[in-house]
Amino acid sequence: MDDYLEIHNLIARYCFVADTGTADDLVSLFWDDATLWFGERSRNDGAEGIRRGQERWIEKMRDPVVDLRHLVYAPAIRIEGSRATAETYYDADGHSRKLGSPIFLRGIYRDVLEKRSGEWRFRERRIVIMHSTRKDLPQEEAAETGG
Repeated sequence: MDDYLEIHNLIARYCFVADTGTADDLVSLFWDDATLWFGERSRNDGAEGIRRGQERWIEKMRDPVVDLRHLVYAPAIRIEGSRATAETYYDADGHSRKLGSPIFLRGIYRDVLEKRSGEWRFRERRIVIMHSTRKDLPQEEAAETGG
């Protein structure tokens, strides 16, 4: 598989892991020295920081949602040697367990990826929420927890 397809596959795998995987599953997509941003203020550094951030996200954001699914559009990928950047629009939807109402988010993933020992993983991921209809969380908290 060529580098472009490997990166595209990594971006798609992230969505499936976010919807149904464990915190450890998500950590496996990142390098140990990576950074994951949920919004502007929620920064998770390194494997342990990303694991803790994902555990919080699962508890506060994913578990209260029924049938969560993240959908990505074709990423704009730029590869320079063993480093790449990607920008990918995403939508996420589901239903609130608490209110029963539909939830819809629209945003963009801004990624820096690195290839080490023949494998592409995230070096940095910024999750930017452009719009959210989620009513069971204050907008600021939704942005800081990635949903």
